[in-house]
Amino acid sequence: MICKFVKIIFAKIYFDLVGLISLNYKVAPIELRERFYLDDAQKIVFHNLLKKKVGVEGLMLISTCNRTEIYFEFENHIGNENKFIHSIVKELSEFRNF
Repeated sequence: MICKFVKIIFAKIYFDLVGLISLNYKVAPIELRERFYLDDAQKIVFHNLLKKKVGVEGLMLISTCNRTEIYFEFENHIGNENKFIHSIVKELSEFRNF
C-alpha cells in the first residue's frame, strides 16, 4: 500500500489550511516514485478528477524524478482531514493503476 510511503504535512498559512502529501526519495524507493510521476497533461486530468470526485478546491501538483507532491487546501474539510487525505491518496493510486 502506498500509504506507508507517503509523508503528510499540514500547515496553517495565512488563515488557509494547506496540506501536503509527499512521495519522495526519503520515504520511497525509485521504482515506486517512477510509478507516480505525472507529466503536465496527467497533472491537469488528475487535478480535474480530484475537484470532481473529492471536492479539492485549491491544489498544486509537483512531479519530478525525485518526488511527487500534492499541496491542497482543506479549509472546507476541517474535522474530516483523515477521510479527505485518504480520498486523495486513493484517487492517486487508482489514477496510476497501483
